[in-house]
Amino acid sequence: MKVKTFLVSLFLAFLFSGTVAEAATHCTTTSLKLQTTNSSSASPILEIPRGAHVESLAMEASGWSLVSYMNRPGYVHGRDLKKLSDLANFPASAESNPSLKVQVSQRVNLRKGSSVSAELILTIPQGEQAEWVSTEANGWYQVTYNGQTGFVSNRYAVILQPGSLPLTPDPLPVPDPVTIAVAPPAPTPKPAPAPTPTPAPAPKPTPAPTPPPAPEPEPPLPPIENPVPTPLSDAYQQLTLYYSTAKLTLHKGPDARYESLGTVPKGIHLRSEETSGTWHKVTYQGNTGWVKGSLLGSGTVWMVQGVIIANKGHGMSASFAPGENPIARASLNAFVAGAKQAGFKANVFSGFRTYAYQKGLYNRYVAKDGKAVADTYSARPGFSEHHTGLAFDIGIDGITVSKSLGTHPGGIWLAENAHQYGFVRSYPEGKESITGYSYEPWHFRYVGVDLATKVKSSGLTLDEYLGTVAPNYR
Repeated sequence: MKVKTFLVSLFLAFLFSGTVAEAATHCTTTSLKLQTTNSSSASPILEIPRGAHVESLAMEASGWSLVSYMNRPGYVHGRDLKKLSDLANFPASAESNPSLKVQVSQRVNLRKGSSVSAELILTIPQGEQAEWVSTEANGWYQVTYNGQTGFVSNRYAVILQPGSLPLTPDPLPVPDPVTIAVAPPAPTPKPAPAPTPTPAPAPKPTPAPTPPPAPEPEPPLPPIENPVPTPLSDAYQQLTLYYSTAKLTLHKGPDARYESLGTVPKGIHLRSEETSGTWHKVTYQGNTGWVKGSLLGSGTVWMVQGVIIANKGHGMSASFAPGENPIARASLNAFVAGAKQAGFKANVFSGFRTYAYQKGLYNRYVAKDGKAVADTYSARPGFSEHHTGLAFDIGIDGITVSKSLGTHPGGIWLAENAHQYGFVRSYPEGKESITGYSYEPWHFRYVGVDLATKVKSSGLTLDEYLGTVAPNYR
């Protein structure tokens, strides 16, 4: 009964939240089990047969995907999924297709991982071929080129089927040959006096009709000179971070007439790699393209390893107001549903906060307890994790802002299982001198399953793990 309740609540959460990242239809490449959490040891919900269609709701850094199959949400590993449009051309592995090659259509980077953030190995010139190894769940190819094995984006490469010819540009049309008929020589006539011929008047040439003026052609689209994503530094830095203020279309070039590469949901954090006029080049879920700058908001933040830092030493500008992050919300819904399956009623009582809201909240606490005390339990405006859209306050069975939540069985469950859903507890007990805040067993921050698991295993706080500890305001 608990499993059934979990399934219903998880599905409804995704159905009605309205902020879940764009769904995409995938096909299973093998029979697999739909799991309750992103772990191979989790309880199976049902078995999905090979070739079944599933809706992918969110993909995590760990490789697991949150999907819906027969209206039942759960987790499967992304390696067992392929986009429907890819299946006709993407074989599963090189074991059954050892002679396949991949040809790059444009200059492309060979990386150590299937992501634009992975370390660069080398650049493969346009038109070159590489030995195909496998196709990743996100569509990237693992290939071997000049003795180096790495990954390339399928946006700039195609698999050559056995026996097919290499791809070449379409040749220019060749005109049909013109055959000139030559008359045979006439027999030599006998000499005879001939009258002087009167030359016939030359015919007047008929003037060709004047063609109508051609319509003005639409200005051609400029060529895309460098489709390779620009490397972004993951060093400890302060930068301008952008976010989508509405659903965006990702275009292949800096103009709405370019091919669409997909969409970006509202509330997604984006780093601008390049600009062209009012357009910004960004990367979302492995796809690099261009979006309209008029649909982006921005603000100044501190980042390290792609993570926004929000503590007393590292704040955000008042203009940074991305709203609730849809990927974090999807994972939060699964977290709450998991607590319900375990027998606890979890309730989210605080999420994204604007600068103005935090300012009013902090000022009320200062008026009540004084600045020194307020600073131990409330962030000053611009320094709250809630500004990121990635932090949430979660209560259990009606217990909210109370340290007793930490010893409640439901609160213990939250702390022990948060990493499985991509969350870390920001202000744990015994770390007050590190965080600068008192113990908050209700406050969780989304960082993705991979990083959350590493932080959990280390026994450190997020700031300790990233080396960004700052318990005092500057």
